[in-house]
Amino acid sequence: MRDYKNTSKTVIKIAILCICLTDCANGAITAGLETIAQAWPDVSTTMIQNIGSFAALAIGLSPVVLYVPLAAKLRKRAVMWIGIICFLVGGIGPAFVTTHFAMILLFRVILGCGLGILTPLGMDLCCAFFEGNERGTMLGLTSTMTGISGVIFQTLGGIFAGVGWNWIFYTYIAGAIFFAVAVIFLPEPPKQEEFFDKKDEKLDTAKEAFPKLGWVYGILYLLLGCGFYTACSNVAMVGIGEGYLTPVNVSMCFNGMTLMCVITGILFGPVLKRIGYWILPIALVLGGCGLFILSAVHSYGLTIAGLALVGCLLGLGVSGGVSKVTTIAPDSRSALASAVPIACWNLGQFFQPTVTNAIVGPGRPSMVLGGCVVMVIAIIFFILEGAFGKKKDTKAAV
Repeated sequence: MRDYKNTSKTVIKIAILCICLTDCANGAITAGLETIAQAWPDVSTTMIQNIGSFAALAIGLSPVVLYVPLAAKLRKRAVMWIGIICFLVGGIGPAFVTTHFAMILLFRVILGCGLGILTPLGMDLCCAFFEGNERGTMLGLTSTMTGISGVIFQTLGGIFAGVGWNWIFYTYIAGAIFFAVAVIFLPEPPKQEEFFDKKDEKLDTAKEAFPKLGWVYGILYLLLGCGFYTACSNVAMVGIGEGYLTPVNVSMCFNGMTLMCVITGILFGPVLKRIGYWILPIALVLGGCGLFILSAVHSYGLTIAGLALVGCLLGLGVSGGVSKVTTIAPDSRSALASAVPIACWNLGQFFQPTVTNAIVGPGRPSMVLGGCVVMVIAIIFFILEGAFGKKKDTKAAV
């Protein structure tokens, strides 16, 4: 096993970012939802949408239920291996299901467990290896990798959807390529105490509590994930159902979203350094506008535009939430701080089809409701930053 002291920071960064290249793999099925619905005509629309949301449920629960306990007891590389196995088994498994639709949902839960371990792992590794502005830059780059991940998996999923519904799940073989880089080159990170001079600072980590404000952000990210996912679960069904989009068109539209996620992820570090966490409400306003556009358009071009704005929310909002919570939490709670926003974000995506379909129904009304939720949370973030964001965070400023 490689020693982190003898491994260059560049190699470590590349290895971490390769793990993050699978963060958006759940979206591989987005462009194929209508194709899957046609192959399983006896299955309800909500159950078809749950192919994505069941994985999101597992992604939402796993960071706290699986990742935090595993990270406390095992080496990070051992945790990584558990995540990789779950990802590959759960991702590819549905391709071989022919009779029982419930088996597809079970495999999607396994996939979600893998992603729920790997996603906070990537961000936790950023906090373990890097500090200060370098940490903020790396967290921003994780969003960039999430965007690239979306482009890769959504494009392959859209292409394979034209071959057959089960081919969509072969997309997850691509994850093995990225994991190979991390397995070969990623060293075990240093323990927390190695970052401190024991003569100058004594850590009583057992008494360090997770801040209440961190849980507040978690609740907000639960609602935010629900609002965001109205685009992912409804654009394909509306566009293909009304005849102005094809599965490949949908894939390209979501690539517009993920391309914007890539761009904003690259900009996250410099923008955060300049304007601080005001970046969060700004990102949400842009995302909310995108959802309102998607609820009204009837064309390919405007769908791309709406999803591009939603991509600002994905690129800036998720990294911003993780970065914010890790700066207000003690270092001894970094695993939990990385897990809470991701967990709540994905739990919100799981609840979205059931909740919004029950309130306003699927389709365009659901996206209107999602836009309203995102805008309300943007206002709350403005208030929170005004009330609690004035104190300079020492960890972010190092």
